[in-house]
This record gives sequence, C-alpha cells and structure tokens, in this order.
Amino acid sequence: MKIIKASAPGKVFFTGEHAVVHDKLGLATAIGLRTSCEIKEIGTDTPLLKNIGPMIRLREVELNQIFEAVEKAVEEKNFLVFKEMLANDKNVCVKYLIGYMMNKHRINFDSVQIINSSELRKGMSGSASIFSSVVHALSEYYGVNLGKKEISDIAYRGDIIAHGGTPSGIDNSTTTFGGYVKFRKSVGVKQLDIRNKYHIVIGDTLKPASTAEMVTLVREKVNANDKAVLSALSSIDSISQEAVDILKLGDLKTLGKLMDNNQEQLRILGVSSSELENLISVAKRAGALGAKLSGGGGGGCMVALCEDAMDQKKVAEAIKAAGGEPFITDIGAEGVRIEANE
Repeated sequence: MKIIKASAPGKVFFTGEHAVVHDKLGLATAIGLRTSCEIKEIGTDTPLLKNIGPMIRLREVELNQIFEAVEKAVEEKNFLVFKEMLANDKNVCVKYLIGYMMNKHRINFDSVQIINSSELRKGMSGSASIFSSVVHALSEYYGVNLGKKEISDIAYRGDIIAHGGTPSGIDNSTTTFGGYVKFRKSVGVKQLDIRNKYHIVIGDTLKPASTAEMVTLVREKVNANDKAVLSALSSIDSISQEAVDILKLGDLKTLGKLMDNNQEQLRILGVSSSELENLISVAKRAGALGAKLSGGGGGGCMVALCEDAMDQKKVAEAIKAAGGEPFITDIGAEGVRIEANE
C-alpha cells in the first residue's frame, strides 16, 4: 500500500503586523507547529477526503467544476464569489487545489484517501500551511516534479479563495520555504538567509478576533492623519529592519527589546486587548525576553521569546495559569517537507 505524508509549518509575525498594510516592513517566521497531509492508496475507485469535518467522497465532476469556477473568478477579479463558496463548502480550497493538480498536471486522481490534520490555531497561517502540504503530498504521490517555488505559487491560489482576494503572499511563502521572510507591499516577499532557530511560546487568549476589523480600525486612523498612529507605523518599520540584522547575530536580549518596542507601537495603533496584555505581562514576569501580540490583534495569539527550554516551560505555565493556552515551539522552522514515502 502506497503512503505519502507531507507536512508544512505554521507562521507568526515576528514584527510588522498591520504596518505591512501601509507599505512598512514586516518580518514573518515559520514555527515548529505543523499541519500534515497523508495520501494513501485504498481499495476503491472513489477518492476520499478528511479535511474539515467528517470523511467525504470526492467526485471528479465536482472538482472540475470548482476548478473552472475559481479560475474564471480569478481571471475576472470577481473575488466576492469566494465568500459564498466558502459558506457553502468549508473544503472548497482543498478541493480546488486537487482540481488544479488534476487539470494542470494531469494526475489520475482515484483510489486514494487524503487526510489533513493540524497542530495550528487561528492566527498561525493554518490555511496556507495545509495548502502547501497538500500540494507537496499530491506532487510526491503522483510523481510530479514541483520545486518549492511552484508549490508556493499553487498554495497561494488556495489562499486567494481563503482570503477572498489577492493576499500578500507572505503566508504561502513562509509555510513553503520555512525560515524567515521579510515583506514590503511595494517590493514583495523575500526569503532571508537566516539559519538560527529560537525558543518561543505562543499564547492563545482563547478570545476570537477579527483581523478585518482591526485592519479597518488602523486604516481609518491613517486616513484621519492620526500623527501618533503614523509615527507608530514608521517606528514599526525601523524595528523590523533592525530585527533582520539582530536575528542573524543571535542577540536574544536585543530581539526581546525589539519585540517589546513593537508591542508598544501596536498599543498606539489600538489593536491590543486586555486579554493579550494579560498574557504578555505574565510571560514577561515569568522570564520571557520579549513578548507581543501576533497577527491581527483584538484577541487571538501573542508570542513570547525565551532564552532556553527551561524558560519556555516557566512562561508556558504562567500563560496557562492566567487563562490562556500555551504552545511551546520554535521559530525559523523548516518549510514544507516529506515525512513518509512508503
């Protein structure tokens, strides 16, 4: 029985969230928590998928219909249709990617079972991670020779549906290539030649958050020419630029200070929350070198930098005691990879 398993990392913003919307520099990194896609041969002509919810049967006609509908919508820039597609079918992104591989790479898609799983939470780029692992697993199973650039480009197409528009490309780039990625809207995404890995703890506030609402909040302040907000965005740009150099040097104490400074600017933007501030505060008291929210804010997750595994444990315990859910992991993790080929 043939079995292929691929995995891809999640992603957090190390510095620069919100600022990247306004053409400032942002720095993202792959984390040790991963998603996986397992494809195995089964004794039936009907392919099966377990992605979100129960196992479902896949029909070639439906996969082709989804592929054609998405291709048409992208060509016509009719991105509003994706919201309705997702409302009707939570698996539509993965179905599209399978349809894409069928149509573009002529895979004979039958007699297989696909099971996707994830260690990630909202705010860790779980969608892009799944898309990268699905594309890599399919290409390996069917002998399609795809490089990481091609995997990233195809995963990006899944993100177009998930985001309901044209995303930055930072999520699919980070989950596919791993390591560290910098991004400026007017320049695009660039992979950084940094090999260092660092200990972090991600703290989930367990409070749902809307990135769209937070982005709108900051944009309204920018449009109103709020001087404090404009100054904060410029400061975040400088912090991100310095962080690139310090990550290469491995100066943990300075990295921690940069994270703290970034969080100060995010407070000025108005995207932090009492739940985030609580977890940031307890993480710092437990020995974190620096801590900040990660992602859209208003809830969701924060990230704390730690000197070693012992400090990670202390910070994680403090976050749990404060009502959050901690995840011990690292940054600078490897990108999409094959875990099993049997």
